[in-house]
Amino acid sequence: MARGTVERDEVEQPIIDQLKTMGWQHIHVDQLRVRAADGADILLDLVLFVNGIPVAVVEYKSPDRKDPIGSAIQDLRAYAGVSLDDTREPHDRSSGVPEFFAPVQLLVAASGSEAALGTITSSGLFSGAPSRTVMRGRWSSTTLVDGCGSGRS
Repeated sequence: MARGTVERDEVEQPIIDQLKTMGWQHIHVDQLRVRAADGADILLDLVLFVNGIPVAVVEYKSPDRKDPIGSAIQDLRAYAGVSLDDTREPHDRSSGVPEFFAPVQLLVAASGSEAALGTITSSGLFSGAPSRTVMRGRWSSTTLVDGCGSGRS
């Protein structure tokens, strides 16, 4: 090797190595405030990050509300910038933060002990691939939050 040069093999290192999960850095954040391009602040109830990348977003609604799961789904759609059925007036809703949601792999609409799971392309949660569906009531929201890790920020 010549003086002043470095030889190395090009190696691709995945940001999230699916084969080496022990090295993952997990953090979940309650009440994460994200500013949309239109200047509106969006308050996400719970976000799970892996190695600094948002991979799951949970929207909680009170079980005392009318259709709390549907309301949480509507908010998740709006936050992701795909609010197809948002009946609120345009001045009452944000354009969302689709760039924040781009890497997100799981969306959860939760209320009390029920949760609906989906992705941006889920047919029941977001319009898209019909092969993906929302599963209601299979997991409790408490179990889901407990599984996110031990530390809160």
